[in-house]
Amino acid sequence: MAAKINLRTGKIIGAKRGSFSWHHEKAHLIYDNLDQGINDGVNQNNAIYLTFLFLVLGQFWFIFKCLSVLSVTAVFYYFIKEELWCNAYALKQLKK
Repeated sequence: MAAKINLRTGKIIGAKRGSFSWHHEKAHLIYDNLDQGINDGVNQNNAIYLTFLFLVLGQFWFIFKCLSVLSVTAVFYYFIKEELWCNAYALKQLKK
């Protein structure tokens, strides 16, 4: 079972306390409360909404197909950025 966290309650399942996975999931709570995390979350949500809008408009105009590729790229960028931040945090905690 993969580790999962409920961001509302902070409950982690599928990870042994003190393990890399456990620290990684805890890092999601910390990241979501940072200014950077809040901004990235809002930007990622906006990129998701724009992706759907551009996909619909892309049926009529080619430029919107191109913009949908850019917005999908932004969604993945924010996702990967958070995951890398959480991995770095977990490694730092394990070294302590």
